[in-house]
Amino acid sequence: MKDVVVLSGDVHVALALELTSAPFEPTGTPVAVEFVTASLTSQNVDEKMGWEPRTRSIPIEADLIDALPHLRWVDLDSHG
Repeated sequence: MKDVVVLSGDVHVALALELTSAPFEPTGTPVAVEFVTASLTSQNVDEKMGWEPRTRSIPIEADLIDALPHLRWVDLDSHG
């Protein structure tokens, strides 16, 4: 299988991931990519926590990317 893209949503955050058979192995060969769309109107992390947008979530996003080798991009606050 090649050139596989998975589109998903309903988690109220935006993500881009490389899907592998061993997601916690940083050298795993991707079998697909996944794009998770942000919510349009539902609350995201900043709104649920009462934080200003794109402030306190940024270090959390960086920590997630550092901890999860298959996660390439994350936005916990934005809509759309």
